[in-house]
This record gives sequence, C-alpha cells and structure tokens, in this order.
Amino acid sequence: DGHCIGEGAFSFVFKAYPVNSNNNGSAFALKKVLIQSNTIRENVKSEVDSLRRFVHPNIVELLDVVYTKEPNTNTSVAYLLFPFAERGTLRHELTLQLEDTTMKRMSVKEVLSNYLSILEAVTVLHEHTEDAYVHQDIKPEVY
Repeated sequence: DGHCIGEGAFSFVFKAYPVNSNNNGSAFALKKVLIQSNTIRENVKSEVDSLRRFVHPNIVELLDVVYTKEPNTNTSVAYLLFPFAERGTLRHELTLQLEDTTMKRMSVKEVLSNYLSILEAVTVLHEHTEDAYVHQDIKPEVY
C-alpha cells in the first residue's frame, strides 16, 4: 500500500513495501505503466530490455517485471520493480539547494562527482551496444 511519488504520460511510480513487512522492511519503487497501444507496449519492452542489458551501479536496477490485464478493459499493465532511493533523487537535492537559502550548498567536488556518475552510466550505454544507443530521457529524477 504505497503512495504515488511520480508520474508520466502513461505511468505512475509508487513507493511500495513487501506485503508482510508492516512498512518496516526495505521500500521499493513500483512503476505501473498503462499499456493502451502497441507503441506503448513496444516502448515498455524496449525499456525492460535496456534495463536488463545495462547493469552498472549508476543505472537503476530492474528487480522484476510483471504484465497483467486490467479487469473489464482492453488495457494491459506492466509493473516494473526497482530499489527505492532512500536518500531521494538528484532533482530533490537540486530543488532543495535552490529553495532553502540556509541549506549548505554542494561543493564543487560533490557537483563534479555527481556529474562523473552520470557520465559513467552514459559510457556504459555507449560501450556495450553494437548499434548507436541514445537514452533521450536523462533527468535527475530516479524511480
């Protein structure tokens, strides 16, 4: 019984817990994608294939995926399970930095370290593909 922590055009991301954990166990990010067309179905398949292919500490790990059908509709649903980022996202940190003038600012070393982590992940995409691979959706949010 999690709560929505993000959404896109066809998807919602929830903070979720194992059924018998009483919210004391590890949290997960559960992405629910409404598959309403063949294009969305292909996009989900591509995302899942990519997440399984590119394994790196700076690329979010896909733990599992399940496909279901919504009752009484023609809509299928894909549920993608990820680890939950307990410390939040880079977007959250950047927003805090801008809004809270009393907050300690990131040092140049911290900024460059974050940037290097992003570059290392993108390098994995470029080095481990036979064809050109373009992410097209790099953002400071995490599932």
